[in-house]
Amino acid sequence: MSANYFDVLGVPAFRGRAFHPDDDAAGANPVVILSYGYWQRRFGANPALVNGTVMLNGAPYTVVGVTPPGFTGTKIGHATDLWVPSACSRGSCAKNPFWRTGDCGGYPSSGG
Repeated sequence: MSANYFDVLGVPAFRGRAFHPDDDAAGANPVVILSYGYWQRRFGANPALVNGTVMLNGAPYTVVGVTPPGFTGTKIGHATDLWVPSACSRGSCAKNPFWRTGDCGGYPSSGG
């Protein structure tokens, strides 16, 4: 997804920030934005996770933000747990079996 995805949709970060253009540049450090629901389910809504690291497909990603409650992406009937910039789709996470290019850089919800 492009770095301006959240800005274009008018979706502010609940915690942290949205993507910056630098996040989408070749060679950028890998970053991720978590959905509010996933942040609660998986990480107990720990505010210290923002600017912390999570592992995706065996690689460390810096959590730069959390979406506001209720925002689960733009596909009706499909909740997304996390988003990575387009630079990631050209890199290591493109090899992840959960990667779905049709979801604009989002990973499908685990449903749990």
